[in-house]
Amino acid sequence: MVDRMTDTTIAVRDVLGTRLKTRDAVLTTALWVLYAYLWLPFISLIAWLIGIDFAYGLVEQAGGLSNLFELLTSFGIALAFITCIVIGWSALQFWRFHDKERRTTSPSPDYDDEMSLWDIDAADLYKIRCGRRLTIGLDEHGAITSVRDADQIPGPTPARPPPVPSAVD
Repeated sequence: MVDRMTDTTIAVRDVLGTRLKTRDAVLTTALWVLYAYLWLPFISLIAWLIGIDFAYGLVEQAGGLSNLFELLTSFGIALAFITCIVIGWSALQFWRFHDKERRTTSPSPDYDDEMSLWDIDAADLYKIRCGRRLTIGLDEHGAITSVRDADQIPGPTPARPPPVPSAVD
């Protein structure tokens, strides 16, 4: 079992207190606002390239500022409607899932089942489960033929190139 203090925060969400969660949410929101602000020059360039000045001239000729306010009002109503839908959906999902921990650990496979699956003996299975750096030999059909500790293999391997002679020697 992994020690909870060495586990990552995303896997053990209950380790963070309310203060830290609030700090993270505020920091994330502030950085997204900054990111959006940094895009403004590019958005202005694109608007200029596609002719927003031309559109402004058409609005002025079609009825002036009153028509523009009517158009912005209808866009504002549509935006408010979409915002309400997104907030409502988010609140519903929060209500459904906020106290439920759905990340569960799966049980380790049985030793006998694993040995029969890979057709290896108990010593090789123990090396595979507990080893840090291994060299596993495979035959032409992909079956395991040997399991060796990579640190005890003499000579160079693909994982460990030959040592480079130093100029001091």
